[in-house]
Amino acid sequence: MKVYFSALAVTATLFTGLVHAEEAVSPTPAQNSEPAAAEAEQAPIHEAKPAGGLSASELVAGTSSPLPLFPSSPPPIYNDFGSPGYLQMPSARMAPDGEVALTLNKVDPYLRYNLNVQMLPWLDATLRYVQDSSRTLFTGKDFVDKGVDLRFRLLEETEVLPAVALGLRDLAGTGLFNGEFLVASKRLGDFDFTAGLGWGNLGERDRLKNPFCTAADHFCTRPKTTSGKGGQIEFKKFFTGPMSPIAGVSWQTPWQPLILLAEADGNDYSNESNPSAFESGSPFNFGAQLRVNPNVALRMGFERGNTVMFGVAIHGNLNTLRQAKKVDPITPVMPTPEAVMPVVAANELSASNETGAVASNETDNEVASEQNTAANPDWVALSKRLQREAGYEVEQIAISDDTLQLRAEQTRYRDALVGHERAMRVLQATVPAPIQHFELIDTVHGLGQVMVAVDRDELVDALTPSDMQPALEDVLSREVPKDLSNATAENSVNSVETITPEQSPWSTTLTPYLQQGFGGVDSIYTYDIGGRAELAWAKEQTLAQATVLASLLNNYTDFTQLNPGFTTLPPVRTRIREYLDQPIRLEALQLTQFGEIGNDWQAQGYGGYLELMFVGVGGEVLYRPLNSTWGVGVDVNVVRQRDPASELGLLDYQVETGHVTLYKDLPNFYNFRVKLSAGRYLAGDVGSTVDISREFASGVVVGGYFAKTNVSTEEFGEGSFNKGFYLQVPLDLLTIGHTKSKASLGFNPIQRDGGQKLSRRNNLWSISELRGPRR
Repeated sequence: MKVYFSALAVTATLFTGLVHAEEAVSPTPAQNSEPAAAEAEQAPIHEAKPAGGLSASELVAGTSSPLPLFPSSPPPIYNDFGSPGYLQMPSARMAPDGEVALTLNKVDPYLRYNLNVQMLPWLDATLRYVQDSSRTLFTGKDFVDKGVDLRFRLLEETEVLPAVALGLRDLAGTGLFNGEFLVASKRLGDFDFTAGLGWGNLGERDRLKNPFCTAADHFCTRPKTTSGKGGQIEFKKFFTGPMSPIAGVSWQTPWQPLILLAEADGNDYSNESNPSAFESGSPFNFGAQLRVNPNVALRMGFERGNTVMFGVAIHGNLNTLRQAKKVDPITPVMPTPEAVMPVVAANELSASNETGAVASNETDNEVASEQNTAANPDWVALSKRLQREAGYEVEQIAISDDTLQLRAEQTRYRDALVGHERAMRVLQATVPAPIQHFELIDTVHGLGQVMVAVDRDELVDALTPSDMQPALEDVLSREVPKDLSNATAENSVNSVETITPEQSPWSTTLTPYLQQGFGGVDSIYTYDIGGRAELAWAKEQTLAQATVLASLLNNYTDFTQLNPGFTTLPPVRTRIREYLDQPIRLEALQLTQFGEIGNDWQAQGYGGYLELMFVGVGGEVLYRPLNSTWGVGVDVNVVRQRDPASELGLLDYQVETGHVTLYKDLPNFYNFRVKLSAGRYLAGDVGSTVDISREFASGVVVGGYFAKTNVSTEEFGEGSFNKGFYLQVPLDLLTIGHTKSKASLGFNPIQRDGGQKLSRRNNLWSISELRGPRR
């Protein structure tokens, strides 16, 4: 129990810290009477507006005044099942779009862990795990049940009409809490009333006749069994069997943090997994919610007339999560340097730290020192300055006629437009007057993704505050990358000078890691904490990586190895415990060669120890037109299973695996993404995977997937087929500095061997993210 409450405490701290993060007020534009350089120094850096309409500065900057402790429109109350409601019963209330709530509720013999996400303004989803202390597994631990709920808003509340919602509870679980409901909610002053009908688990008490029974006989009786090995959507059960009226009310007391609750429960608990553990002395439940702060609420109640309930809810919004950032130095808009590229004078760069300009003499001296001691001082200094102030690692600089082309990889800023503006400011301040056109090619692993180009005069206009100031994104054109260094006189280029900064190809990183998962059959929360050391060698489009993990603490010993004979599938994932038993282990040792086949084609070939459980060779090709919302990728791999008892040893099992994947972004529909893939999986089974996700305005991604293959439900085992959910969080939401790194959290109901893909380190679709339309 300690680890679960600790996880909730950490999450509460993160939510609370993110929502209340504050930063200094953005500088205001200077008056027209000030010099041009001063105006530029005061200009706030341009940032693109992601999905949801908030600019990046609005997302990462705090507010100038504290947020109200209790907003006028409070978030909904989350019931025992983790969705908006009262105690046991649901309501028709929807949380704000992007709201996410982690709740824990204890009402004997159940301990429920719930994650609710408002995926759309009219749709929310709940992922739930339940520990039942009245039953035990073959491992000797409490029985664990898993389920997914969906609620759809059918009607918004008006002055006259109530809000109406339809819900499906436990639609893909074991069927223990399976049920459907139709409810209406209406607010009258300080009271919020809900009434409706429940079927299944919500309709056991009064057993009213189902009106659908007159339309078809199968609605008259509710099936008791589940399909296959569980985990499938039970369409045949929807709105079948008897039903019961359900009703509830909440009262906002004069003391704003406190809300009182009462409801009539539609469940008589006669069909629970162990009915002898239940005694329902009353159909009425009573409770109270105490809001500790805008993101944390405590609940207590008295249910069934004889059982005390306790719960805690932690919530935040994925569209508005933000973190205060330290003010990175930026280059002010300065007069264009003349015929030579001089060392920038310290007094030209000096400015107040409050404006975000480069201000310290130490920085100015560093620039001068770099330029005075390097063999090719101007270009070396420019490269270092671009890295320091814009986060770009320069690969190549090419100059032809009046054009300067820069090939560089962004290593710091998640918002591409922020990096573009910072780089253009540096170029304007340092590149001499004959250059009137800038081209910046964004690369990833040496692959050119997109070229942003701008004329110098337009750039200065976009960075200088005025009544007619254009937006930077409007003057930066997006084009297919071209290589000036390979140009000839045939395309009007008279001469080309190419500069390649000297950089060490070696890099090392040492970072902590947390690998975790929720929802396994053996343990609701599995974790592995330790350190990761990576040595990398990168040269142009070649990348070599070696990664070693040192585990300090994990509970994967709780993961039960499947007994031989349980399934005929090769144990491609169920042996994971054996691979994690070693405190120090080689995670990967891989050589990758990237390449560009054409303007819209990218490829990679790789070989080595590809992941913790497999070694082999493979390749991937991706077709993704610039500014397109779709792409197609193909990957083919020949892999062999690693020996868990030997870091470099191999087992006899070998398989050819690969997939054809169609990617489709839906930027005009809440920034959803759909991935459809078909092919052969690690266990040799053949089928397809559907992956649907949404990226919220903060950059957080929430998604789910399922894989259906030619493996029968009996052969697959409990769960019937592979499925899961995931959460990706940009790490710069958790730090005051900028980073492009992300953390992933997986929710896998049960680890089995069917429908399992190879865990490839580099995915071309993710690598080519900049080729998508500007948001």
